[in-house]
Amino acid sequence: IIVFMMVTLKKFLTRKIIIPLESIAEANRRTRKDFSNPANVALPQDTPDEIRDIVSSRESMLKKIIDVSNERLGLVNFIRETFGRYLSQKVVDEILASPKARQAGGSRKTITVLMADLRGFTRMSESRDPEEMVRLLNQYLEAMSRIILRYDGLIDEIIGDSILAVFGAPEAHENDPERAV
Repeated sequence: IIVFMMVTLKKFLTRKIIIPLESIAEANRRTRKDFSNPANVALPQDTPDEIRDIVSSRESMLKKIIDVSNERLGLVNFIRETFGRYLSQKVVDEILASPKARQAGGSRKTITVLMADLRGFTRMSESRDPEEMVRLLNQYLEAMSRIILRYDGLIDEIIGDSILAVFGAPEAHENDPERAV
């Protein structure tokens, strides 16, 4: 009788609990290898409701985790694209690594300020086609932005054909005036 009960209990536990839990464990291993595509759990028909609830909760949690991760990735990409136009990649990486590092209030330090504009732009714009002037302005500002960022400058403001850049903030270099030039 005891042997019969042990064999029956073992079959019951194996079929109802162990096999479904092994299926969950295998799905988790597959998900760990490729988190972007969480593996579904294939359960036998006679799996108890409690284990089915565990699988359902797992799938719900994984979906939420993936959704939040995708939202965060989208936000990081948005920040990179937006700030990357005006800040060096190094500063953008620092902001993303520690958003609290750039709190308001600032600090007192010596910096170099560059203010550049196109000589005669106003007079030139009076006699030229507006589309041509916008194209010229975009070329100038794009080239200036690229150069400023290459030398670790920080674009503070763009006003018309003028660009205001700061060198030495947030990170100072011994040659910030030369970098600005």
